[in-house]
Amino acid sequence: MTTTQITDELTRLRPLLELGVKGLRMREAGEFLVELKKRLRHGEFTRAVRKCGYEGTHYQKLMQFAKGAEKLNLSVDQVKGATLSTMTKAVRNGKNALAEESIDRRVSSFTASGGARATHGVHHGDSLGWLKAIESGSVGFVIADPPYGIGKTYGAGTADEWSEARNHHDHSRWIQPYYVEMCRVLKPGGQLVMWQSATYFAHLREMFAGCVVDVQPVKVRGFNTYETLVRWTKPGGERHSMIPATMGAVLPASYGFHDRPFFVKHGCAKDAKAVKAVLEFYTTAGSVVADPFCGTGTTLVEAKKLGRVPMGCELVFDHVEQARTRLAEVA
Repeated sequence: MTTTQITDELTRLRPLLELGVKGLRMREAGEFLVELKKRLRHGEFTRAVRKCGYEGTHYQKLMQFAKGAEKLNLSVDQVKGATLSTMTKAVRNGKNALAEESIDRRVSSFTASGGARATHGVHHGDSLGWLKAIESGSVGFVIADPPYGIGKTYGAGTADEWSEARNHHDHSRWIQPYYVEMCRVLKPGGQLVMWQSATYFAHLREMFAGCVVDVQPVKVRGFNTYETLVRWTKPGGERHSMIPATMGAVLPASYGFHDRPFFVKHGCAKDAKAVKAVLEFYTTAGSVVADPFCGTGTTLVEAKKLGRVPMGCELVFDHVEQARTRLAEVA
């Protein structure tokens, strides 16, 4: 299907977003959108629906209704005369089904790009597939700055453009499979360290039994403040860090500044001095440091400078290219 054909079809289906339209026409629009998303890269799909006036969660509800109707095996008559209760049930079932399909796509996106086995360096693709390609118990440290679930858009204007969830429930469900894989790849005694918002502390304590919260004093726009990091030590085996596993810690203060070219490019890159302080505090020389959300590569660059073995993954290809260039420049 050509770009013009996609635009024409989306424009034809646009009136289905109006209030009062339901049943078969909603299903028709939803089915088209579901199939279209399978055929386009995420950024291409997002731009196409926006161009035709689809905003917010409207088009997502259409997709969820269509998928839910399929899962519930609703007949034509049931869809045509769907009550509010039936539509709500279909949307709920469709949302869960699409979430499962999303996980499958994220895994396949890495293997499809030639990443059958994760190695050191910077890889392009969804890091869920990348993590699954890493051997169990082979990584000493996972240092990550994952999305916070605040609705931020990454890679705007590129084929890899995507937006994170805006609420706690959807974000937690989205990121849960990544947490599972991070735990799996760690060596017994290895540590997972993540910058994270206090909003998710309760959820993380459920996921990572025995995790602790550490504090790093930093300076933002001239004001002294702090970052919070969640740290979890994998049970069993010899510990790979001297930091107490069950006690929160205060890191040395880091008052550096963002490396502006990379901060502007990514939008939420961490300060290099702060990242260096984290690596020095937690990791040991010669250990493998994995970053599943490596952005423009600050963690990997600082890890290599400190004699660690860096490996990372990033979905937005523009960021991958920058990370590879920066990493290659480190002697």
